Amino acid sequence: MDNRNDEIKALRIERENNFINIDFVEEMATKVTDNLVEWANENIFKPLGGCLTLNIETFGEPNARAITYWKKPYNPTIEIRLSMFQEIYRDAFTFPLISKRIETETNNIIHFHEAFVSPYDERYMFSTGVPEIPMESRRGVLNIYCQAMLEAFSKNPNENINSNDIACRFVMFEIVVAWVFFHELGHIVQRHYMLKNNSENSLETEIVEIDEGREDIDSDIAAQAREIMADIEGVNLTLQYMKRKGTLQPQSMYLLLCGVNCMYQRFYQGYKTNLDITKGSHPHPVIRNEFFNDYFLQWMIVFLDNDKEQAAIPLIYLSVRSSLMSGLFWAHRIESFDGEGLPTYMDLSSENYQSQKKDYMQAISDELMEMLPILKDIHIMPSNCIALFQKSLTSSSSGRAKGARR
Repeated sequence: MDNRNDEIKALRIERENNFINIDFVEEMATKVTDNLVEWANENIFKPLGGCLTLNIETFGEPNARAITYWKKPYNPTIEIRLSMFQEIYRDAFTFPLISKRIETETNNIIHFHEAFVSPYDERYMFSTGVPEIPMESRRGVLNIYCQAMLEAFSKNPNENINSNDIACRFVMFEIVVAWVFFHELGHIVQRHYMLKNNSENSLETEIVEIDEGREDIDSDIAAQAREIMADIEGVNLTLQYMKRKGTLQPQSMYLLLCGVNCMYQRFYQGYKTNLDITKGSHPHPVIRNEFFNDYFLQWMIVFLDNDKEQAAIPLIYLSVRSSLMSGLFWAHRIESFDGEGLPTYMDLSSENYQSQKKDYMQAISDELMEMLPILKDIHIMPSNCIALFQKSLTSSSSGRAKGARR
């Protein structure tokens, strides 16, 4: 969209392909998604007489889509391109390494900690580049791959990486793949095909994750609201997935926030450096991240229940720190950034654009408030994100209104 990207950094990323085995990435992605599809079919579609199918497309730029067939709505298809999984793994592969460089070569983490109450709660708040992953969070679907790489690493150690960095890589890859899958599933279970401007005469309704040719189409606030809802269902189902697997720990929560923020910043490469309401069906990634984090905090407060008062500051710490570190990570890898001021994505997320952000979020919130009662009635899953999101949305809208009155 502009000249903010660094060509030399782009060449460096191209060279990373020499260290990423695409067959290995596909094998891991399939391991994760097979598990997710099995869960979705057993708990959602088979009781309705249907079956979800997932296809991993070999060719094309990173993208994903959800397809619902009007004559058999309980037999949908999710398609995710292999290149999308490759980009997720690329982030997971490099994030621990660059986070450690930020720790040792800058004062960013030190200055960040000064903004929070001391002493730190070490379960949530840590001064190292990446958190120490407990054994509970290493027992995910990819544990067998993690253990194999740890064994290989023990025989051929490298001074720039340790066993915890490797554990972070696999945890981050698994939960971000899960979020991408659950985002697409969100479109399906919320029946967004019924809300689009089409009819039952259509053979199918396709919802694509990344718009193409957005400059030639108008803004579609209703579609952007549906994307927010898919994001919210995605984080709801991902956190439930982590809970089922016994991996819902502060360290993995942090990696989820970082990984999704990295995805949003990847999407941001196709957007202008402002917070005007974007063209097409997808909100600006900064706006998506705001809604995502608001809901994440609400979900965790409910989950923690009796500990919610004590956990309030640590949860905010995880949210804000993940935005800081993923923003610095992305700037280090992509943008022309000299270390002065803020990278453009972080600047758009800052107080500098608070007014524009508030207006954009309010426009989507107004659409959502009309949409949510409909989604509540047509949602396939009896237990879903709607009620908690309504509470989160009302609380956030009230906060924005109070800010506007000051």
